[in-house]
Amino acid sequence: MTVATRAPDPPDRIIIRCLVMSDGNHHYVPRFILRHFLSDARKEQVTVFDKRTDRVFPTAIGNIMAEHDFHAFAFDDFLVSFEGIATQIENISVPAYEEVVASRRLDGSPEQKSALAFLIAFQFLRTKGHRDMYQDLEDLMRKAVEESGGKLEDLQNYTPLTPDDAKMMHVKSFQKDTGQFAQIIAEKDFVLQAAAPDRSFYLGGATSLRGSTPVSIASAARSFRKIFH
Repeated sequence: MTVATRAPDPPDRIIIRCLVMSDGNHHYVPRFILRHFLSDARKEQVTVFDKRTDRVFPTAIGNIMAEHDFHAFAFDDFLVSFEGIATQIENISVPAYEEVVASRRLDGSPEQKSALAFLIAFQFLRTKGHRDMYQDLEDLMRKAVEESGGKLEDLQNYTPLTPDDAKMMHVKSFQKDTGQFAQIIAEKDFVLQAAAPDRSFYLGGATSLRGSTPVSIASAARSFRKIFH
């Protein structure tokens, strides 16, 4: 069964609609997910384990799994922000996500599965690792050219990849690939999992974010999963 999904706006419409000034921290893990991992609900703080320093500390969700202008890049004399569009994309899946959180079950409906598949696909594609892939590819190409005795800069029409170039390519990949990824994911069987009473799930990144007895939804045919409380 093929489940219909909504795709983000094309990149040309994103650029036209989003010429704005810098607007601060942009989350690559949405706040509505982070709020299910709070260690202090009043302050909206989570407990973080820094794998590099073995340090455990509390911090506000505004500071974690986010980066300044992560969804923004320079375009001519403007700073183009995709943050508003990213929020709209997230909002498509919020009702289905919160319904699963509240009921602790999957209802099996095409609508719910489509929304969750879209969220999983979008989160899978907008990670820092996915963005870093563009720089990794250039580094591999540079290494191959240098091993053959040449220089990448000597290649005809070569232009060095800038951080803004990588961001623009990353944003374009949302429009190109999210819908296709979502359809593939939606065709898989979903399984809802709950942690044992004395165990917890973690959100992983440069640091690890601990949750308290959350529930996760997983595609049985994939290794990644999205985390629920």
